[in-house]
Amino acid sequence: MATIEIPGYKIIKKLGVGGQATVYLAIQQGFDRKVALKVMSPALAADPSFGKRFIREAKIVAKLSHNNIVTVYDVGQSGNYYYLAMEYLPSRDIKAKITKGMTTRDCLIIIAKVARALHFAHDKGYIHRDVKSENIIFNQDNEPVLTDFGIAKASNSSTQMTQTGKLIGTPEYMSPEQCRGQKIDGRSDIYSLGIILYEMLTGGVPFTGEDSVAICIMHVTAPIPKLPPRLKHLQWLIDKLLDKDPDKRIQSGADLTRALTEFIKSGNSSTALKQLTNPARSGKKSDSKTTVRPSSEFFDEFAQTEKDSSKGKSGGFLKILLLASLAGAGYYYQDKWFPQTNQWFQDNVMVHVQEFLDADTGKSDISSDTLLAGNQNQQNETQAGPPTVEELIQQVNEISSVDVLNYENAQKAFKLIEAIKLIQPENIQLDALKQSLINNSLAKISELATAEDFEIADQWYEMIAIESPNHPFLTVTRENIDKLYTAHQEKIKAEQDRLQQITDWLAIAEQLVEQKNFIKPDNENALYYFNQVLSLDVNNIQAQAGLVVVSDNLAISIEQLIKDKQIPEAKSQLDLYQSLPKSEDKYEILLADYQKTEVIYNKEQDEIKRLAAIEEAKRKKEAEREARLSDPLVQLQLQSFLTSAKELEQQKLLVEPDNNNALQKYQSVLQIDDRHQEAKDGIKRIEQTIISEIQEAINQNDKTNAEKWLLQLIKYDPLHTSIGVFQQKIQFISVAPQQGDNTNL
Repeated sequence: MATIEIPGYKIIKKLGVGGQATVYLAIQQGFDRKVALKVMSPALAADPSFGKRFIREAKIVAKLSHNNIVTVYDVGQSGNYYYLAMEYLPSRDIKAKITKGMTTRDCLIIIAKVARALHFAHDKGYIHRDVKSENIIFNQDNEPVLTDFGIAKASNSSTQMTQTGKLIGTPEYMSPEQCRGQKIDGRSDIYSLGIILYEMLTGGVPFTGEDSVAICIMHVTAPIPKLPPRLKHLQWLIDKLLDKDPDKRIQSGADLTRALTEFIKSGNSSTALKQLTNPARSGKKSDSKTTVRPSSEFFDEFAQTEKDSSKGKSGGFLKILLLASLAGAGYYYQDKWFPQTNQWFQDNVMVHVQEFLDADTGKSDISSDTLLAGNQNQQNETQAGPPTVEELIQQVNEISSVDVLNYENAQKAFKLIEAIKLIQPENIQLDALKQSLINNSLAKISELATAEDFEIADQWYEMIAIESPNHPFLTVTRENIDKLYTAHQEKIKAEQDRLQQITDWLAIAEQLVEQKNFIKPDNENALYYFNQVLSLDVNNIQAQAGLVVVSDNLAISIEQLIKDKQIPEAKSQLDLYQSLPKSEDKYEILLADYQKTEVIYNKEQDEIKRLAAIEEAKRKKEAEREARLSDPLVQLQLQSFLTSAKELEQQKLLVEPDNNNALQKYQSVLQIDDRHQEAKDGIKRIEQTIISEIQEAINQNDKTNAEKWLLQLIKYDPLHTSIGVFQQKIQFISVAPQQGDNTNL
């Protein structure tokens, strides 16, 4: 019993649970009709964007009024619930038909009808984007109906609404351009329809993998799949539907329907291909001048093809009915054979008549060729007489073995056992035969329950409960089903909790992206929460895309850090960038810029350290000087040296005698205090005095005195720059004659 209430609807039971909504079977009370009531999860309804998406789905489908598109009756909101009521389709989807087996002709007819529905939707401006076998369900008239436009997108829309944390579409059926995240059009749906055709023909999709990313890569890069040799006459169609290039693909549902109509009629692929319009170039409409017939014209032709086929079936039915009548009449009057013949007639002749009637009204998958072949077999059996009890028992054994046992076979086997009992009630094999069938069925129930196919397991259980209500293992089987179902529900709950946690973390991550908190602060940044999501879902598309956003912004940050020469932080972020999804070219450029800037940065740091060391030495030296000068004895010694230096300077004992001259005394002061300005000034005066004395002697041509003072200058500073100049001048004095010299007179 449902726990929610929607005004105007009486909910009968739950039909299924999806990522966004739960679907219930309900009665629309105002119209007293069964509907599929799709109710959005209250947790999602809390986000206005989800509500908008849900309402959008209903409005899209409501606009698409077409025989092969599900009908929407009502849409609304009740409290915390958004809901829509749509046509209830109790029949199964294409996968159920694939399991039973389908004729090639039926596959092509179904694809043509779905293509017609897609053409209608595309003309209205909508792309389905999730065309897959589960979304094609058959109504009571056995007509395929396209459902779930939940992720449809208006082809002229500039916005794209995505489903939180999920890829837009189902990977096994996605076109290459959809896998790449490129802009798509109706040709993407045509590709998906090609995947379904391949699945109908072969029993499986062409591309499978460990995860959605692997499958998408195969859609983009793997070659077009090849059909088995028995179906090679349809390879042309698969090639045209699954071309990687949309421009080379069948361009529309209209083109596909027209080509299939011609192929069904003629069986000639060449004439079918001629029905296609020229492919579009560069995503634009075809520039071909070929006149294309209005869609209504070739759709009417398609309908006529089906009608002509039905006429052929009617003729086959008359033949079967005639054979059945003859067989029945021949044995009806033989009392001895009546019980066997009556049951045989019902099970082996009338069943084919009913199958044919169903096929004629679109309710069966059996082709006319199969029926005619079956009729011939029945005619041969009629001529040979009814099956014996031994043959019936053999048939029970064949269809009830574990290898081939299915629900239909089990039902038929139970009926055959009852029929044999009518013929031979005393047959001792029957109880053992029935017990073996029940045991195999119970094993099948356990297998189905373990595989979590609880609906089918319940069907089997009900059948066994009717056939053997007191079976000793029946209660144990029921308990096992219930136990597995409880575990299944707990697993679903755990999965829902996981998905909710993913949704919450993604919301936080997106908010942090908007705030530009890409990698900081620790454990409260976008990168952290995207990684948390990937820890629960390693293939989460939104989280993977989020890492790309973080990576791109991190690259910008690294560029600025390198420019600002913030090398340590740049190195830390560069290492982080290397671990994220990125452009390898971009990483190499950043790494090269970093390495060049790092060299400059290191040199600058070395120079800063060198200068800092010098400053530190100066500081230490100054501290030592101040400590030394604070000593009264040192101060007394300094004063003593200064006094002696000044006295010697006045006596012009500037650089000699050794150990007792003004220069030596001033230098002694500087040894104690290298910054003593009075001592420095004294030494400077000594230099100036010596130079002044030399200059005066030269001016007076007093060579002896000039040489004496020159020796003192050399003693003062052997490398003094004026020594050479003075030496030349003194030499000039030595050669010039002295005034008043009469020696040669």
